[in-house]
Amino acid sequence: MSDLTFPSALIAHEYLTHASPETVYAWLKANAGEIGPLYSSPLPGELLKALVARNDAIINLGVASVATEPDILRGLWKSGDQAVRNAIAGNSYRDQGVMGILRRHTWAEQGELASALQDSNSDFVKLWCTNPALDFNGLKEAFSKEVIYENLSDDRWLAVIYWALQNPNLTVRSDRHHEGTDFPAYRAAWFLLITRPNTRTNAYVFAERYSKLTTFVAPYETLLDEKLADIFTEREKWQQQQRDGEILFLRRVFERWTAAASDDPNARDKEGNEAHEFQTLRQDVAAAAAGRGGEIQNFIKNHEDVYVRRGYYRAGRFSNVTELETAFQKDGKDFLESAIYNENLYAAYPKDVRAAFRQLVEDNPRFESYPVPSFPRIWDYQATELFKREPVRYPDPNVFDEQQGEQHVPKATEQRSELLSRLDRIETIVGGCALILIAGMAIWLAWQVQRAVASLTESHFAGQGLGDAVGGVAFLITLLAVWQGASYILLRKPHG
Repeated sequence: MSDLTFPSALIAHEYLTHASPETVYAWLKANAGEIGPLYSSPLPGELLKALVARNDAIINLGVASVATEPDILRGLWKSGDQAVRNAIAGNSYRDQGVMGILRRHTWAEQGELASALQDSNSDFVKLWCTNPALDFNGLKEAFSKEVIYENLSDDRWLAVIYWALQNPNLTVRSDRHHEGTDFPAYRAAWFLLITRPNTRTNAYVFAERYSKLTTFVAPYETLLDEKLADIFTEREKWQQQQRDGEILFLRRVFERWTAAASDDPNARDKEGNEAHEFQTLRQDVAAAAAGRGGEIQNFIKNHEDVYVRRGYYRAGRFSNVTELETAFQKDGKDFLESAIYNENLYAAYPKDVRAAFRQLVEDNPRFESYPVPSFPRIWDYQATELFKREPVRYPDPNVFDEQQGEQHVPKATEQRSELLSRLDRIETIVGGCALILIAGMAIWLAWQVQRAVASLTESHFAGQGLGDAVGGVAFLITLLAVWQGASYILLRKPHG
């Protein structure tokens, strides 16, 4: 990151049009601004045009990575340089903000973009599809194979799907309210599980992707045996259809993404076992839906397919210890293999569920010969990483909850005794220091009293000797009184 700052735009223009390409590139990346709903590029268009005029490869890459003006992007795009086009594809600032909505993709013709997605190298597809500048409407078009994606070959469209499912607009939770604009994109993504052929390759593309999406949308409408109810005039029926439809959708997905339902000759390995891609996909979809309502939860956690149940173990919310232990008794190793990555089981609450799961892990370090690393090691790693990420929700794994049971009492008592011993030593040291300080103050106060009494005595009675004698007595009385009072306060023990 560049630390360069300039007191005026003119100085910045003069400096950057003569600076080294590496300096210019770093400065552009560091000063492109923060993306938001009202984003507007802080980089002056005249400066960017002057930098492009230098015709330097490194500077062009920098400008292509941050520019928002269609004219500048169009000129760079027309150069045909693949590295520059990749930089534009990954430019997260283009098409952002209010102006970005109005001029989306105006820097290139639709045919040019379609050709680039089909013929460019795989990095272009990855950068384009994972760029947050690809909004929900663009993602919906990608999943539905519309507009610039319409004529892509099946292999290239599959690459688009693979990377678009990882777009941060779909996978990163945001506080921004999208007013329903995100729904079509999520729906199109989930609908692929119904429309794409159930081959091993497609299962690989989809596996471990859907549980990362922040929204579960079941496009069940085409699966219903009856006409879809009207949300306004038949609201209760519509709500029931939605609940039933979500389970209907999941049932169809779990049934079709199996080796038994696939015509793919590669759906099974040489030994006749189902390819793991199908199993992983069913588990992943179940995990994505595990946080839905009670009906879906019951459907998933009680499903006859162990990989569907594994999905619940990986992402579901266990309400009590009995449910947790029942799942372990039912599926043993399958339960532990999945639940060890369930973030809900590391949360501070409910405490008893967290403690029970921790105990299960400790009691079964290598359940059914589970390979290294052992379950306790995975638990330690997961708990530590979650605590670093979100310490409010996930407790420090090195600070244990209060132990239960008699077997833990001696250790707790020993720790308490050691703590009290340390506190006593600290109290002794502090008390000694306080006595030394008070002793000095007492001597000073007694000396001041001695001087005052001696002066008062001499002013009323003739003779310095009498004043000194009376002052000395006053000194001793004051010193003893202050010392005894301070000692009593510092050395007395509290009651109880």
